[in-house]
Amino acid sequence: MEFRLFPHIFGNGRGTEKKNQSYEDFRKMRRRAAGFTALAIYFLWGLATVCAQNGPPDSLTLANGEALTGKVRLITLSTGNHYIKFNDQKRYELKEIKSFTNHQQYFITLKTLHVINKKPIFETLLLRRIVRGDIEVYSEVKNNPENLGSPSYDYFRKLNGTPQKFNYNNLAEALKDRPNSYKVIKKGKRLRKIGTGLLFSSIVLMTVGVAQSFPSKPPEIVGFKITTVDNRSFFTRNKAFIGAGVALAASLPMLLSANNLIKAVKLYNKK
Repeated sequence: MEFRLFPHIFGNGRGTEKKNQSYEDFRKMRRRAAGFTALAIYFLWGLATVCAQNGPPDSLTLANGEALTGKVRLITLSTGNHYIKFNDQKRYELKEIKSFTNHQQYFITLKTLHVINKKPIFETLLLRRIVRGDIEVYSEVKNNPENLGSPSYDYFRKLNGTPQKFNYNNLAEALKDRPNSYKVIKKGKRLRKIGTGLLFSSIVLMTVGVAQSFPSKPPEIVGFKITTVDNRSFFTRNKAFIGAGVALAASLPMLLSANNLIKAVKLYNKK
């Protein structure tokens, strides 16, 4: 039953119909928007997959200069030694390889010589590039390459030269042709000297503090009590603790000096 006599009180039903129609239109628009969003996500996922599959192929450069292109797999044995499986067929030892790319990462090898018991021992290290530029920085790969973790700054080379140890002396020589980078290296070297001096002082303080940790006079027996007279100063009694505090303070300039090395390299590569 519809109340048409007083539409301004009971309504005539047309407003309710309009509201229902608007709600249905809104639901349709929302379903269409959800469909377009799902389609866009699927398209982007497919595009990313295709781009990943069509990325640059792996490459392998042998020690004799021969360049190969194909599938390169880096295999790590339980002993920690590595070798390369090329196209799932040919096996190459590290000593046969100069460089290679694997999963868009760049690796080189470095032949080293160690003398143990007066006997020369040759070893081939595997290095992964972690900084690109005129100065390239490498981290030595010691474990499974799938679990590399945080990289360490072990070696560097300038303009594809021979890799050198990543330290102040070698970097200062390599970066001296660009004053801005060289200043950062010199600042880092000063911080390292300060940290080293503080650390040496802390060792001396802790050693002397432990040696002087006992009172200067033996305990005295007065009646039934044993009393100890300690006439040492506060500094003398607490040298070991003071030394520990100095050692903690030494860590700050040492940390800043290490950061200055990589900072100088990045500044050099900016030209």
